[in-house]
Amino acid sequence: MKKFFALFIVANLGLSAFFIDTWLTHNPGSRAIPMITLFEQGTLKIDRYEKYTLDKSRINGHYYSDKAPLSTFITLPFYGMARLSGLEHLGPDRYPAYSRAYTQGHRPVYNDTFVFPGFWAYATGSLMCGSLPFVLILTAAAWMVRRVNPSVSPVWLVCLPFYGSFVFVYAGAFFGHLLAALLLLLSCILLKRGRPHFYAGLLLGAAFLAEYPVGLALPLWAVLIVVREKSVKKAAAFVGGFLPGLLANSFYVFIITGSPFSMPYSHVSHEGFAPMRQNLGFGLPQPEALWHLLVSPYRGLLFFAPFLAVVLVVFLWRKEKQLGTVALDYTAWFSVCFVLLFSSYYMWDGGYAYGPRHLIPVAVLLIYEGVVWVSRTKQPLLWFYSIAAAGVGMSWMAKSTVAFLADPAVSNPFFSIIVPEFTAGRFNPNNLLTMMFGLPPMAGVIAWPLLFVGLMIVLDRAYSRYSTK
Repeated sequence: MKKFFALFIVANLGLSAFFIDTWLTHNPGSRAIPMITLFEQGTLKIDRYEKYTLDKSRINGHYYSDKAPLSTFITLPFYGMARLSGLEHLGPDRYPAYSRAYTQGHRPVYNDTFVFPGFWAYATGSLMCGSLPFVLILTAAAWMVRRVNPSVSPVWLVCLPFYGSFVFVYAGAFFGHLLAALLLLLSCILLKRGRPHFYAGLLLGAAFLAEYPVGLALPLWAVLIVVREKSVKKAAAFVGGFLPGLLANSFYVFIITGSPFSMPYSHVSHEGFAPMRQNLGFGLPQPEALWHLLVSPYRGLLFFAPFLAVVLVVFLWRKEKQLGTVALDYTAWFSVCFVLLFSSYYMWDGGYAYGPRHLIPVAVLLIYEGVVWVSRTKQPLLWFYSIAAAGVGMSWMAKSTVAFLADPAVSNPFFSIIVPEFTAGRFNPNNLLTMMFGLPPMAGVIAWPLLFVGLMIVLDRAYSRYSTK
């Protein structure tokens, strides 16, 4: 099976990195720019390039990234290799930036007026914090399906739900969501398998360094460990594992703010983000936000990850005997509380986003649990595959056009933005065929689904060949 999983990783790395984001946008920019200033000036201050991102803090007259630090520092050595090897000079002389201006049909305007040495900072970040975590999540799910029911090929069962969700739209983009989701998932897997709780806490601490809100899992899971395993000692080991991540972050924010307790988000410079200065932007849960985050075509989890909607319907219809165990399930507790947390966030919609981007950690946990559950149930897979395949079509159309940059002012972004952009042939040039070989964006748009289906068939046959070995 080692050969199968090696092929699985390589194939999915190519698929997930095919649409690699290098647009000059605010959230990725806040992670990429500190790498550039560290190499050019040896500082975390981003004063030289602060105009290229709104996601920044102003502290003592200087600008800094306001993001959790792990995504930047994980990518830093790979960006350094690109600089030192001379690859950086292969990037564009004038950086193709995404403008907030729109023409008719919400078409993004590409503007090459910026001269900015950021191409490889964005590209390496998109690979290390978008594509690679996505592939490792797929691999973890495939490994578990193989372990639970070897007779079911994990290729279609795992890949269709994940590619057929908004999670895939953020693969190949320099955010912290997927990196945090991967680390959170691995922590949860360890806890459910009863493996050393210290290492589960260590992984959760790393997830916290990638995206602060996932730290919510610490108290929730520590209590569940005590209740489920009747062991305060194991809960203490779990908390102890989390502490290195917490201390590392305290040191990082101390360097920036002068206090280990003053988060960069409390010093955001842009007035549009001013609510973050109080309670980091969190308040009381909003019923309207819950509706839109879970169901509606605006940002609904079940709309943008349709596989989960089918799993939920079948699970409830079957009146699963396992329903009672959900009350003590790590994934269930985290998912409910995390959704409630972000329903109280002042920018719960995620701004320019495709789907509920803040809920990517929840989506990853639920899709993972969903595919494992489906592999156990011996249910007919047609409905699961059909709906998941429709989701693949949706995410492919999004990647082909505006990617994750759907206007928050539009109430139904898929049908009001993505479908019109797609049918009008206004395609995203951020694909490998266009960037590497200068082919028209349409070539990349057509090539990806052909590549996806072809590689899935190859992987499925490889699994059949190696599954008995």
